[in-house]
Amino acid sequence: MTKKNIHIVPKDNRWAVKKEGTSNPLSTHRTKALADKQARQQAKKDRVELVIHGLNGRI
Repeated sequence: MTKKNIHIVPKDNRWAVKKEGTSNPLSTHRTKALADKQARQQAKKDRVELVIHGLNGRI
């Protein structure tokens, strides 16, 4: 079983924390900083990498 990395991506003027390959976010946040805090906790818990995207969607 391959573990899925955690991504922070822009979504509808907010920031979403998503597992790689899924369409539904784990959570959404009004700021990137709040999303980063949540995503780091989740990535540490799952023992996976955190991938942070910019406003344009690029890594």
